[in-house]
Amino acid sequence: MKSRAGRLVLLLCAGAFAVLGAPSPALAQPQPQDPIRLRLTIGELSPRVITSGSSSLTVTGKITNIGDRRIDDLQVRVQRGQPETSEQQMREALGHNQPTEAGQSAFTPVAPALQPGQSANLTITVPITGQDGTGLGIDQPGVYPLLVNINGKPEFGGTARLATSGLLLPVLGVPGKNTKAPSRPSKVSLLWPLIDDYPRVVRTEGDKVVLSDDALATSLAAGGRLYELLGQLDSATSTDPDLQSSVCVAIDPDLVETARAMAGGYLVAGKDGRTHQGTGATAADIWVDRLRSLVTGNQCVLALPYADVDLAALSRAGAVDIEQLALSGSAVVQGILGVTPQPGLYWPDRGTLDQRTLADLAANGPVTVLADPAKVQRSSGPAPWTVGATGSSTTAVPVDGLLGSALTNRTSVQDALAVLAYRTLFDGTGGDHLLIAPPRHWAMPANELEVWLDQLGSWFAGSFAEPESLADLVHGPAGGTAAGLEYSPADQAAEIPRSVTKELVRVDNTQRDLVNAMHEDPASKVVPGSLIQPLKFGLVRATSTGWRGHVAMAKARVAGVRTQLSGMIGKVSVQAPGPPISLGSQNAPLPVIVTNRLPVAMAVQIKLSDVPGLQAAPVPVRMVPAGSNVTVFAESKVLRSGRFTVDVSLSTPSGDTVLGSTARLELNSTSYGTITIVVTGIAGGALVLLSGRRIYRRIRTARAGAATAPEPQGEARR
Repeated sequence: MKSRAGRLVLLLCAGAFAVLGAPSPALAQPQPQDPIRLRLTIGELSPRVITSGSSSLTVTGKITNIGDRRIDDLQVRVQRGQPETSEQQMREALGHNQPTEAGQSAFTPVAPALQPGQSANLTITVPITGQDGTGLGIDQPGVYPLLVNINGKPEFGGTARLATSGLLLPVLGVPGKNTKAPSRPSKVSLLWPLIDDYPRVVRTEGDKVVLSDDALATSLAAGGRLYELLGQLDSATSTDPDLQSSVCVAIDPDLVETARAMAGGYLVAGKDGRTHQGTGATAADIWVDRLRSLVTGNQCVLALPYADVDLAALSRAGAVDIEQLALSGSAVVQGILGVTPQPGLYWPDRGTLDQRTLADLAANGPVTVLADPAKVQRSSGPAPWTVGATGSSTTAVPVDGLLGSALTNRTSVQDALAVLAYRTLFDGTGGDHLLIAPPRHWAMPANELEVWLDQLGSWFAGSFAEPESLADLVHGPAGGTAAGLEYSPADQAAEIPRSVTKELVRVDNTQRDLVNAMHEDPASKVVPGSLIQPLKFGLVRATSTGWRGHVAMAKARVAGVRTQLSGMIGKVSVQAPGPPISLGSQNAPLPVIVTNRLPVAMAVQIKLSDVPGLQAAPVPVRMVPAGSNVTVFAESKVLRSGRFTVDVSLSTPSGDTVLGSTARLELNSTSYGTITIVVTGIAGGALVLLSGRRIYRRIRTARAGAATAPEPQGEARR
């Protein structure tokens, strides 16, 4: 980086810059009823900021015929509007839809003709001052809307405007007029987000993580998005202490933990269900080391919630333990990078949180929210604002929405340079705090990142602004008050939806019940929580703000955790001992085999189904050692002989989680139960009675017959 003395002028007059962006939606296209025939891409703008030493502006770019017919007589000119004088005008200017007829150059030929598919390079140099029709006619400092205008004559048609590209031009001086440094410079702080597009880890296999894809390897390697974000910041701050003090690096703990795991070797899930070795181990190792070197040099660090989780969605779903796990991200960052992040500092997506989430956060200590000022309700006094009642421990620090909007351009920081000039020099709010927050997943070409950091450093060198540590800003005394933060229906609609968090809560409840049934085994020495923790972090990743707008992906991540949990549950099972069991007595214990293939002991509850003719006594909760089979005998009483089928199931002691699958016992009983004996005795007694009665009747009948028989006839008694 250049020395501070003279760096401002050298930078502002630099002549080589990156791609500035695609045509703006509002002005870059013909009228909707006309076919789109030409595409314009701006390549370079020199200088990016006009000073009193600038005499001309040079624009280079490229045009391509994307229509179906030849275009003749292609010409280009640059035109400008009036300087912006209000924030509303600046917001309109960011859409590049303001008038640009205040001054314009003459048309310059680009190409005599372009056939469909052909391209041509363009270069136009126009005077900064001069008369309308020859130069831009800029005669005072300010921020000006510019338009690069391409005219041509399509075959079978007349001359027409075929393509335009709008941009903003900051002018600090013209010949004879220069902007002086303000007496009370604005205090500027800058967030620098290091956040992956979405969480990559889907599971672990042994000691290796499995990623959903290998795109992070590309991002962390030279030329990748995260590589350039870190590299450009490291290079710029290493020689500029003012710039270093103004920047706070916003880090997703899941990203650094994933990168560290990648450095040790990792797997990538394939579409066929198989895994293959990842390619980014070396790049990840270098990236983590460079990040560690950067932040340990007294660099401010803001740790996001783990996986940049959607705190509001978790809070509103009542997933308290998952929410608290997500808030442990600071410890992850400290453990890997050796730096203590700013305590109690939150940068929520969309710049606001609902009241319930704020209350959850406040339970852990004082809270500072980097908020969208449009979401701060009834503020008074200078920021930071104390939010809520007197004595509240919640503070809101506004993020500059205008600069944030300007930095959303994915190819150029030109508009952001113009907004920075407006905020610090032309809007009349000198001395204010200015917190700049790029998009969370900031994607900007490396040379544009360099321009942005160099320009900001030059702003400090020229005393146009003062660097301010974010820690000083957020932990200093509050200057005003605010009633609260607005959380609108649109904010609720942007959350990870209830269809995802409802299933997440069900899976989390099962995890909690399972870990309650686990106990450390003296032999294995495995802590039960270590088995469940990866699954709980999986649920955190499933509710990342990276899935906002991608509900199917969030659901798939929750389903993935549920599948892993089911696999763990299936390692504890019950089974029948084998062939049908013969019961030879009335009180016969029923053998049940419980298998535990987990590395922790498991408390289990055995349940036997109700079967007519068999009474099974409740089985006490049994502890099954890690990696073992245990035979448990369930007490039962046979009420009859015959064949029985008994279903045996296994669950956690609470009964809420079924373990394994149901087993079936086949029983044959040859014993006589009490009822059988009683019935047999009664039947036997009845048989005896009936037999006795029959014998009695026969005897009685015989006797009666003998009494009535006549005297035998014989000789007269002598």
